[in-house]
Amino acid sequence: MADRIEIDETYWPLVVVRFPHEPVGAAAFSAYLEGLSALLERKQTYATFTDTRTMTDVISAKQRSELSAWIESHADDIGRYSAGTALVVRSAVIRGVLVAINWIRPPPNPQRVFATYPEGLEWALSQLRDSGALSTAAAARTRHLVLAEQPSTQVPAETSEATDVPDAGPLGPAIDLFEEPAFLLSRTGVLVFANQSARKAFATAPSWLPAVVSSTESPVTPLCRVQRVQAQGGSLYLVVPMPELQPSERPDPRASIELPPSLDGVASLLAEGLSDKEIARRSGRSLATVRTYVTRIFRKVGVNSRGEFIRLWSSRAAG
Repeated sequence: MADRIEIDETYWPLVVVRFPHEPVGAAAFSAYLEGLSALLERKQTYATFTDTRTMTDVISAKQRSELSAWIESHADDIGRYSAGTALVVRSAVIRGVLVAINWIRPPPNPQRVFATYPEGLEWALSQLRDSGALSTAAAARTRHLVLAEQPSTQVPAETSEATDVPDAGPLGPAIDLFEEPAFLLSRTGVLVFANQSARKAFATAPSWLPAVVSSTESPVTPLCRVQRVQAQGGSLYLVVPMPELQPSERPDPRASIELPPSLDGVASLLAEGLSDKEIARRSGRSLATVRTYVTRIFRKVGVNSRGEFIRLWSSRAAG
């Protein structure tokens, strides 16, 4: 199959994933998810080194949704067995998409995006060394073997013309997948794109949006979170307003705390006032997974602290 995504376990515990040049079809993507599930079924620590340099476009919106659902349903095992995922991405635009996705919705395992093959490989091997799954000598041997068989991409160099207002390109469909309202602004504060959640929450774009691009040295401002990302023809600022600033009518708190089963158990322990370490011990999850779950819980119910969450949980119990 020309569109097959290759999952190569030759260098275990380093798993090398290679994406094809051709667009990935539905059957090939389903087979890819089955292959990822098989890695977790080995119940051993591993790291994934994913080479997407030949890709000319991101995977489809449907495939991104399927991948998001797969990650959600396997989050516990990913946090437990995956030491990290390194992605090598030639396209600055696709790197921007991945940075945006991981920033809005942190993955359950460490994940980094790299522009070059050696950088991504070295990081993946360092994750295995740090986790104790690979010795320094074994990592050196693996590095030599993988670099020696590095495939040639044979893809023309990426070119772009910087403009004041870049095209949102594939960033638009990417941020449309998320429940959080999000805006894309040019470097001069011009609104480029608003996702569906933002259009539902805000009748018009907030008047303070243009001002936030001048204060992007800090990832969190009093008004919103801001992340610079690469887009078609230049850079954009991804802006996610803080929940308390969203003017849409807020639902009854007791209804807004409905959570998927994968998060509900952690939420119950969180409501008891336990620390992340205590939750990890009680639930049998890794500390990194617990921290990721707590962040997701806060975002889903629209709170910013443990105290707020406990009060919200108590109001549900009282009702």
